[in-house]
Amino acid sequence: MTAKKKPVPKKRGSPSKYDPEVHPKLASAAAALGGDYQKIAEFVGIGVSTLNYWKKKHPEFLAAIKKGKNHLRADLESALFKKARGFEWTETRTKTVPCPDDDKKEILLETVTITKFTPPDTGALVFALCNLWKEDWKQQQAIDMKHSGKIETTPDLVLDPETARQVGDILASKIQPPLEADSVVPKPNDP
Repeated sequence: MTAKKKPVPKKRGSPSKYDPEVHPKLASAAAALGGDYQKIAEFVGIGVSTLNYWKKKHPEFLAAIKKGKNHLRADLESALFKKARGFEWTETRTKTVPCPDDDKKEILLETVTITKFTPPDTGALVFALCNLWKEDWKQQQAIDMKHSGKIETTPDLVLDPETARQVGDILASKIQPPLEADSVVPKPNDP
């Protein structure tokens, strides 16, 4: 008796639109622009569920997204350190006047190149230091709330009895006596 062959199941759904030459490049570019998975999926022209499926099914696709994110991270770190240190940059200005014969053309009078300096940004500097050297630059302070229960006092000033009496008299003369209860609260009329 011959065994019956099981039928080969047909693949469900439409064929994949994944193109290994195009989609990894698109995903990498979208990730390098700072896109989250939703934005990457929109840029590639697919849904987020398809993006997640392609990340699992095609390792080169996931690697391209990671490469794009790493590129973005390197750019951001470079910009942060540049801003934390301060930097020089050049600005070129041109001065032109309209051509007397043709209003659509201009005559170049002069070109001036100016070197400018952007000073270090304190916020960027603190951010970089706090993240690179956490132990030395942490912004949160740990407060030890443990207490032994014993309270120790150290007198700041020790006065002899005569001086203490004189200080007490001076303080007493500066303090107004409390108001009498009769002068504050009116008495009810007796019937």
